[in-house]
Amino acid sequence: MLLNLYQMLIIISETFFTEEVFVEIILALIFIGSVLIFMNFNLNSMYRQEFTIKLWSMLSSLIFWTGIMVVFAKILEANIFSGSVIAWLFGGGFIILLVLTDRDHRVNLLLVNTSKLSNSLKIQKQINYLLKLAQWELHDKTARTLLNGYIEIHKQICLRDDCPLNPGAMKVNIFNKKLLGMVI
Repeated sequence: MLLNLYQMLIIISETFFTEEVFVEIILALIFIGSVLIFMNFNLNSMYRQEFTIKLWSMLSSLIFWTGIMVVFAKILEANIFSGSVIAWLFGGGFIILLVLTDRDHRVNLLLVNTSKLSNSLKIQKQINYLLKLAQWELHDKTARTLLNGYIEIHKQICLRDDCPLNPGAMKVNIFNKKLLGMVI
């Protein structure tokens, strides 16, 4: 939806703002929209399938690169700089290569200690990523390995007595402890 809104806004602005005085406004719309699309699709991926994540990441990175190059081409148009298309092509190929070889940065979410966090957004991102890994576990060996590693680390650092992942701890929840306290 954000991409469609961005495209519609650029088409409308290009159609109606045809005079030279509106060029800066159009460039600002292109650049700000490309930054928003990059942040939405590349940094906060909402997709589960790895191919789809890579594809949208590639598309949003190319849109961002295009926005940067359009602004630079406009700034440097008075100088002797006629290689903006060549720079865009080389940069675009380099960006595609970077996106394809980039490792999953969401793996760092598994290393976050949730008991020491005050930001609920990171906890929510970690939970969403764990849910995605649980869905991928049946078909993806890497997801299975990441989940097993997360569980092993959690077993070592969890201090809760009622943690279901801690095998040495008493598996009694808070309600049962209160009930046992009332009986004794």
